[in-house]
Amino acid sequence: MKRRTVLKLIGAPTAAALLGTGGWRTALGAPDSFRIAASRPRGGPPTLTETIAALVNRARFEELPAEVVQKAKELLVFSFANGLEGVHGEQGGQIDAIAPLLSQPRTGGASVIGRRYRLSVSDASFANCSVLRADKGHDDVLFPAAVHTSPLIIPPALALAEVNKLAGRDVILAIVLGYEVVGKLGRAADGWKATMPRRPTTIYGAYGPVTVAGRLLKLSDNQLANAYGYAANIGIGVPEGSFVDHFYSFIAGNSVLAAQLAAAGGAAYARTTLEGEHGLYQSFFGEVPQALASLVAAFGSNWEILNAEPNTFSTTGHITVAISLMQSILREQSLTSERIDHIEAVLPYANYADARLEALASQGPFTRMMDVTSSLPFAFALIALLARTNVDPRDWYDEHDTLDSVNDPTVLRMAKRVSVTFEENRGNLRYARVEVITEGGQRFRKEATRLDTSIPRGDWKNWLARGSSAVSQTQLDSLERLIADLENVPDASALMAAATPQMM
Repeated sequence: MKRRTVLKLIGAPTAAALLGTGGWRTALGAPDSFRIAASRPRGGPPTLTETIAALVNRARFEELPAEVVQKAKELLVFSFANGLEGVHGEQGGQIDAIAPLLSQPRTGGASVIGRRYRLSVSDASFANCSVLRADKGHDDVLFPAAVHTSPLIIPPALALAEVNKLAGRDVILAIVLGYEVVGKLGRAADGWKATMPRRPTTIYGAYGPVTVAGRLLKLSDNQLANAYGYAANIGIGVPEGSFVDHFYSFIAGNSVLAAQLAAAGGAAYARTTLEGEHGLYQSFFGEVPQALASLVAAFGSNWEILNAEPNTFSTTGHITVAISLMQSILREQSLTSERIDHIEAVLPYANYADARLEALASQGPFTRMMDVTSSLPFAFALIALLARTNVDPRDWYDEHDTLDSVNDPTVLRMAKRVSVTFEENRGNLRYARVEVITEGGQRFRKEATRLDTSIPRGDWKNWLARGSSAVSQTQLDSLERLIADLENVPDASALMAAATPQMM
């Protein structure tokens, strides 16, 4: 989107100028059931919530840089690979168990990856989100917002595109816009710095799938602003426990429902959901960040999706760079746990709450499973101990899913050899420095500020092949080709046809 267009919208003198001339009455080609909502007249300049809605609706596929389109395709490959691999996972089995209780449409409906049944759009978004996470928590992390975005954004995009027979370029644009809204809002304030620190996905996650659903349902500006009002109330999440099974799935499914309700006339009744006295930021942080307005004004520049990093290790995204450095040192020096005296790691100090810093540096023993995935010493210990084996750390986590099993004395002894410190003024949440010191006194050190997490076109086939037990090779080949040429695919429902078993 051109910057002058953004600034024009920001400075529009009235909401009427921002909200258009009544195109909502036909919902821009949305199904008939979504043409009944009426826009309530409003006065005064547009709020930030209304401005974001207008910017989303005015974005065009032709404005997307080539690298942004490519990134969206790579995230689709990553997500389908995880979903197809997770077909037989525990959470997928739970979806199968409740599928008969969910809203099964009499005709049509949306597909679920690796399944033959169909569900309503919102229920399919819920189900596919659970399947995409594949029980391993493999998703992406959008920096610096630190939101896990792909399982929230991609399932609604696939479900809505399937039932409405939308073009591939519509899917790409909606996904990119979902990342853009989450990324810009998340940059304004870090969830871990809230008065009651919590995962940023809790605070900002719903804005991604609501954006996707609103764009693909062709909501008017006013309808989408109301949907954002719902989004602010979807991601409530309390700090106690901080995480529940299917947490992401509830956000994905309810966000689709929120957009559908807004299209049908449902209203959030607040024009200031973001910046109001009782809005999102005041509620979580006690103040509206000074940078918020300028971040909204930067919408469509420095595209946020380019900062999304797929996470292939079962940990929090904050330690993935350090993990990659550790793996690289072990591989290059042929080191195993027996040769290692101790490991020193440095992470950036981001003014987190003390509990968060303790979790990142914890050597165990652990009293909560969620602290295991946050601990860098535990991850390093596991990598070092498995260095001589063919066991994938992801598989180890799958088989050790209780506190008794993760508090293995051998792993904890190795974790005691790892020290983590935090340095201020690094200015980059992805910075890490790792130094491995051997029994003989040798030192091997690496540092980096980010990972190269691109998925080259030549690797797509291998990624998707992880799901070869769920669908045929012919379907996997078709899925690869469809994603590669998605901007030219007239009916994106073909994606889900390639990711579900063929009917007998």
